[in-house]
Amino acid sequence: MEVLIAFSMATVANTVLGVDGGVLADVQIRKLGLAERAHFWARSITLFGAACIRVAMIFAVSSLTFLLEPQADLWWLPNRWFSQHPEELVWRNLLLFLGAGVVMAIVIYEYWHGFQEAALGRHEYHPEPGAKTTSGVARGVRIVVALLGVQLLLGIFGVDQVFLMMSLMDIDTQFGWMVSSILIANGIMIAGMVPISRIIRRSPHTKFLTLSMLIVIAVKLAIDGTGGHFSDGLMMFILFMLLMNDGAQALRDRLVQNRLAREQAAATV
Repeated sequence: MEVLIAFSMATVANTVLGVDGGVLADVQIRKLGLAERAHFWARSITLFGAACIRVAMIFAVSSLTFLLEPQADLWWLPNRWFSQHPEELVWRNLLLFLGAGVVMAIVIYEYWHGFQEAALGRHEYHPEPGAKTTSGVARGVRIVVALLGVQLLLGIFGVDQVFLMMSLMDIDTQFGWMVSSILIANGIMIAGMVPISRIIRRSPHTKFLTLSMLIVIAVKLAIDGTGGHFSDGLMMFILFMLLMNDGAQALRDRLVQNRLAREQAAATV
């Protein structure tokens, strides 16, 4: 049962965390000026490729046996500074600790980007001038290079999902569950990219909810990276409460909007 709960939470979190990547892919591919059907397939292939990159990352981490060897007694290794028993640390602890730093860097960037977006407004993207007038071969090469670039960028942005998997599940015994969670979440993203992006645009709470979840994940990774223990059950409870709080806030906003609409309608009668 615990594995199923962790798998469900991971799948939901992967889907939510993948929304930004999906929107990023959609915006970047939209610049190529493809027909709508071609745009859908290009976006779908790019998202699937990014999921394969994340699976490869998890496989690489699980297959690198040196990560289980004792960590060198070097004063400049940051996770040793906060560990009560640094002599018990292995190299995987350092990887988790550095992963916490990567996740926090992503959170800080996304907060900055979100506030900047709110202050300056959204930017509309249009196909680049002349995108449809280049020769067939040159245009094909340009599209392939652009898609590879977007896929690589999504792979980098997907590092937080890799560490999310490592924080929720045991990479040694639940590798298959981790891969399945990523692939299922990716399938949801491919099938529902358009409605999901619309929901994100309508709900200002969702993106910041995701960032709050990432902060919790980063804290767990940092604690695990120092050889401490952050209960999976406690983390799931915190994530669940964050979801409940966001749902309650969204419901309250909807009720307020409905009340104001009724009052405005009554005033105009």
